[in-house]
Amino acid sequence: VSSSMFTVFRFMLGDYSTRGGKSMIIALSYGYGMMFELVFVTFMIIVIFGLFNIITAIFVDSTTSGLKHNEIKRKYAQQYEREYVKNKLRCLLERVCALHMERRLVGDPHPEDAHDYAAFGLGEDEFVQIMGDPIVKDIAKGLDVDINNPAGLFGTFDANHDGSVSMLEMAQVLLRLRGEPHKTDVIECVVSIRHLQDRFDTIAVRLKHVCEALHDAGAAGLSPSCASPTWSSDVKRKRSQRGSQKPLWS
Repeated sequence: VSSSMFTVFRFMLGDYSTRGGKSMIIALSYGYGMMFELVFVTFMIIVIFGLFNIITAIFVDSTTSGLKHNEIKRKYAQQYEREYVKNKLRCLLERVCALHMERRLVGDPHPEDAHDYAAFGLGEDEFVQIMGDPIVKDIAKGLDVDINNPAGLFGTFDANHDGSVSMLEMAQVLLRLRGEPHKTDVIECVVSIRHLQDRFDTIAVRLKHVCEALHDAGAAGLSPSCASPTWSSDVKRKRSQRGSQKPLWS
């Protein structure tokens, strides 16, 4: 049985030789003539160009259909994620606004900006208390933002360093804090620092020119208000003229 199975396997691979190395196709063709050759050629065409191509086409079609299905699922997942993030962010901001209004109503029962959510900002103490709310923490966790130390996050949320956090700043920072840090985040910080360094270098050069102009103006006895880099040539010219004049008592 094992020898028969091995022989069938060799025939499937196109090896029709005997144990002695002779081709069985040639022997059968010599013995049965044209009838065997026609049957063999027809069989090989059907198997190789028909059955194998059908099997290959089925695999290719399954792969293509799977890729299309995965692409559709990915698009649906992106749309669902956008809607999910938008709804979660809306719920979080509404909760923050509700807590802020509760604190405002304690001191002022009828505040003028009770429904103007964009008009108020959260101070550091109020920010820490609101971000420590369990519901706010739970919603932020759904956004993949971990709020374990609200006191240490105020500087992160206060983007313009004005001492308060607006709803726009909170929404922008929450979207940036979502997920794990990536290499692009580090590169963005490096590029920003380099840009700031270039601006500081430009300011330093300008300050150096102003200081030199002030020094030249003071040495020439001019008013400091006239000191500027454009006046340096005039200052040097007047100093040279003073040096060339003869004293009146000579």
